[in-house]
Amino acid sequence: MMRRALMLALMGLIVVSGVAHAYPGVTAQKILACVSSESYRRARDMMVSQDVEAVARMILAGQCAMLGPSMPVEVEGGSWGTVQFRVRGDIRQWWTDREWITRQK
Repeated sequence: MMRRALMLALMGLIVVSGVAHAYPGVTAQKILACVSSESYRRARDMMVSQDVEAVARMILAGQCAMLGPSMPVEVEGGSWGTVQFRVRGDIRQWWTDREWITRQK
């Protein structure tokens, strides 16, 4: 029982600390975004090798999407050059390169 309470408290702390670092942003241009950092890394590698058909299949499978320019987003996390975000008003989280999201003031 005590272990479960401790886990719930830690999970709450993690959620609160994650929200404290969220900030508004906007997509810089039409961008590729994926549901996980691993999916994004794979799609980016496919684009570099010009395997457009494979990227298209990831989009059709719902693993990635093309998002339009100037979309308002909330940045919620990130790591090593990538950023985790969601489009304002949407609950789905996406990953893309940090350079494709411009911080709003």
